[in-house]
Amino acid sequence: MSGPDRRIHPRHPESADRIAFALCAIVFFVWLQILTNKFVYFGYYDWDLAIYANAMWNLAHGSFHSSLFGTNFLTNHAEYFSFLLVPVYLIFSSAFTLIVLKLFSFVAGSFVLYLVAKRILGFPVAILLMLMYQFHPANLFMLIYEFHFESLATIFIFLMFYYFFKERLALFLASAFFATLVKENISLVVFMFGIYAVFTKRPRKAAWVTGPLILGGGVFILTMFVITPHLRVLEGIPTANQYIGMYWNHQDATVPLTEALGQNLLAVWRNFSSPLNRDFMIQLFGAFGILPFLSPHILFLGLPVFFQNFLASAWQMHTIYYHYAATIMSFVFLAAMTSLGELKKRFRPVFYQLILIFFSAAYFVQMVVYLPLLEGRMAQWQDRLDPVRWQMVGAVPPGASVVATFDFLDKLANRKDIYPFYNVWNDNNPFTGESPYRLPRNVSLALIDWECRWLWGTIYETDRSRTQAILKRSSDFYFSEDWRVKKAAEDIVLLEKGGGERLPKLLEVSAAPAAGVFPDPPVSIDGRFSLLDLAMDRPDGTVPLTFFWRAEEDVGDLYRLTIILKKEGKPVFSWAHYPGYGAYATPLWKKGDYIKERYWLLLPALSSGEYALFISLANMTTHQGAQLTYQGRSGNAIPAATFRVSPRKEVQ
Repeated sequence: MSGPDRRIHPRHPESADRIAFALCAIVFFVWLQILTNKFVYFGYYDWDLAIYANAMWNLAHGSFHSSLFGTNFLTNHAEYFSFLLVPVYLIFSSAFTLIVLKLFSFVAGSFVLYLVAKRILGFPVAILLMLMYQFHPANLFMLIYEFHFESLATIFIFLMFYYFFKERLALFLASAFFATLVKENISLVVFMFGIYAVFTKRPRKAAWVTGPLILGGGVFILTMFVITPHLRVLEGIPTANQYIGMYWNHQDATVPLTEALGQNLLAVWRNFSSPLNRDFMIQLFGAFGILPFLSPHILFLGLPVFFQNFLASAWQMHTIYYHYAATIMSFVFLAAMTSLGELKKRFRPVFYQLILIFFSAAYFVQMVVYLPLLEGRMAQWQDRLDPVRWQMVGAVPPGASVVATFDFLDKLANRKDIYPFYNVWNDNNPFTGESPYRLPRNVSLALIDWECRWLWGTIYETDRSRTQAILKRSSDFYFSEDWRVKKAAEDIVLLEKGGGERLPKLLEVSAAPAAGVFPDPPVSIDGRFSLLDLAMDRPDGTVPLTFFWRAEEDVGDLYRLTIILKKEGKPVFSWAHYPGYGAYATPLWKKGDYIKERYWLLLPALSSGEYALFISLANMTTHQGAQLTYQGRSGNAIPAATFRVSPRKEVQ
């Protein structure tokens, strides 16, 4: 043999570690590519990433205030770890930096899990457990979700367990210290290690007990009952803190404490006994069955995060589709690992191997079940309007004060003044409780996707009175200022305040026609409103359309317009649009209203030839197609305009 035998062997553990490290590196870079695509394709359509990016940018520039929070961001959660990230954010000043940190914490934590499992289960099973952790549905959904500081706790939880397991007190306490800075609930996990240490045999036991008890318990009490309430008082927020408020509501001073306690216990029981928790248990433990419960002392360490989710009133905390469950999964895998270690010692190898095969098969089945849901969410990231979105973002000057819908917030977060359009139409700031919500007067730009899924999703889920209220607030926002169109493509519009006559208006509503005599008889839509005319400017990348509508009565219902592009009578493409956008949608139209509406169609790649635009409408309130009547004939679609695409000249 020409050299030493470097095959994987207990005498050469570094070989096994290199393999595990290489697998982690592959997972990291594969997910880095996936999440880069999500960021590039505007896949972050919630606001968690944006609000934390805005908080980090402001913190890096010397301010605790975040305009997306509307307050000092530390009044929301005790995320003091953010201070340690300031140098990183100063160098890599992008919202995507937070995504990379989350991914690193997850992958690095999985490697530490492998290091612990290798000592208990041996190399092959440790690799298997590490990969199972990396691809568990709860963790995958966490990775493709937004960002929350709690996601950074993964590495510290595994390091605490690793150093507790190796009886390295100083390194354990260092890991615990950083864990307490991540978020208030993680400090309770540190506290649980102190309780657990009471029942273990180890040198310097008093230090192992008192260290995490004082550190975890002290930080939790200090943050939740001193620092956070003080900060919230300074900011004028009426409740003491958000975390405790999720489980304890005693706002009415006239209600006796005993009665309030009874009400809260009843609410907690209702949350705990919710059918959601039954499904949540299956989602968390389905692949392992009873295996983690054979190590209740390990699950005990995660008791605070189990209670946090199972007793919470928010339904999002009873499912694996957000970031909340990922913290729980750390303890599920640690408990499963510990149980497998005991089974390995108690059973013959053949039975132990059968157990591994059984749980691996169950895990595979669970992955197959959740894979379509994961793929479905990832498929929503990219669409043909993403280049337009980037153009819109690029048209917003650095430092400009802007209000925007969720899709754009993370790209615009690096500025002092950025505000969510969600708060405008919802008339509430969920972080401060401010209601009615007042947008600052210095906002000069509005980048709005009027097809915002949050806006229309809320409208479809509520009754008519709330629909009217939401649309009215959206309308008040638009008509309260002289908003002009700086850039537009379909429902994505960049508005500039006070742009003057040099820029067109998106909408004009009046009691008289916005133009003179219309050339053709109107198109009647269900006899409730009419399309008086449709003007089309010369196509140039986009097709500028101007609709002239008239309300024949108070419309009340929500209508949706479909524009169909045909060539030689065959459909080529289609667009969907709410007449009046969300700024003056049909439920707000009053009898006698004349509405002039501009809309820019973004054309797909077209071959040369003649094209025709057809329009149809549907009543989304009654879920019925609208009847279009034109020149005595009725139908569900009518021709509206034609244009020609000329062949491109060959470059000589």
